[in-house]
Amino acid sequence: MDRTHKRNGGTDKEHTRMGRHGALSSDGSGPGFHGALSSDGSGPGFHGALSGDGSGLRIHGALSGGGFSLSQGTPGSHGQPRLGSTKPSNQGAGLSSHSTRPSIGGTGPSIHGGPPPTNGARARLNGKELAFKITLGLLCTFIFLIIVYPLYFIVIASFSDSTLVATGKVWLVPKNISFFGYQEIFKDMRIWTGYRNTVFYTLFGTLVNMLFTLPAAYVLSRREFRARKVIMFIFVVTMFFNGGLIPTYLLMKDLHLTNTIWVFIIPFCVNVFYLIIARTFFESSLPQELYEAAVMDGCSHFIFFFKVALPLSKAMISVIGLYYLVGHWNDFFTALIYIRNNNLQPLQIILRDILLSNQVFAGGAGTGGDAGGYAQRYADQIKYGVIIVSTLPILVIYPFIQKYFEKGVMIGSIKG
Repeated sequence: MDRTHKRNGGTDKEHTRMGRHGALSSDGSGPGFHGALSSDGSGPGFHGALSGDGSGLRIHGALSGGGFSLSQGTPGSHGQPRLGSTKPSNQGAGLSSHSTRPSIGGTGPSIHGGPPPTNGARARLNGKELAFKITLGLLCTFIFLIIVYPLYFIVIASFSDSTLVATGKVWLVPKNISFFGYQEIFKDMRIWTGYRNTVFYTLFGTLVNMLFTLPAAYVLSRREFRARKVIMFIFVVTMFFNGGLIPTYLLMKDLHLTNTIWVFIIPFCVNVFYLIIARTFFESSLPQELYEAAVMDGCSHFIFFFKVALPLSKAMISVIGLYYLVGHWNDFFTALIYIRNNNLQPLQIILRDILLSNQVFAGGAGTGGDAGGYAQRYADQIKYGVIIVSTLPILVIYPFIQKYFEKGVMIGSIKG
């Protein structure tokens, strides 16, 4: 303290650099402020003396790291306020109500009369909150079981004894395990032809869908494109009105698309619903300022679409791609109407033929009763095996794009 006064009594230049000094009033009722550099010379320090009775606050701090320390003043032994510690706040980023303890977290003011709360002082759950959490957990578990159990039952029924399955004795674990159904399915060589065709239709068809849908959605999302409302209206009309089955078949026949692989790809290259989702994403998630900044750097619409819009649209692309992929994989009606060549049949048609032939044989048509009974015994195994064979590839692919699905499925739900 004496050293500080001596420093304040120096030259004007030194006085200007150090700060200001104010003494208490004669009756001790006025505050005094003393400004000096901190002990390490890193910043100004402030010290305020209190009134004679010590009923006010005293302020002491050194700007070492940017923080001050505020503490409650108490009278000293000679009727003067007791000076606090000159140690600066360790956190340096916030105010503290205690001269020897920094604020918790160091990010904001903390002016309390008592000690700061500790990490262990947390609000405990009351009875209603605990009951709500338990009820919510049970409800979610129940919904999960409702969804998962049918899939699990199909799996265990596909290699269990069909008689036990039909009588309800198989519901949790498989019994009398037999892979006869899978042997009958994969023994038919058409199954591999169907897999090959379906994989090609699915991958190539999804690629063509994305090549048409994404550029169209981007163009329709640009406000400077004046015809976008008219074109979008024409797209939407096709969602509600079409020519019907027979005119569509005649059109495909006149275009020479029947009995070709292109009938799975060209007529259905754009789904209007997915087009609307993609357009809404481009409108709401890509700000106009981003395009303007890209234009200033010399980007055209093509460069902006491929190098900016698409990399920022991974979630939307993954979701729409999954929708298109599942649609092509499960496409049954197109092959049933337009395809007569067995070498072009997809997996769904071949599995349907296997299932129908098994049902006819199971009924004993054209055979003796023993043969019919034998086939009936394994009919359900083949039926459940067909379900597993047709859905397993999609179930394997889904986990790899699940991280995008939760975000992308909500695209367009909220604007602003």
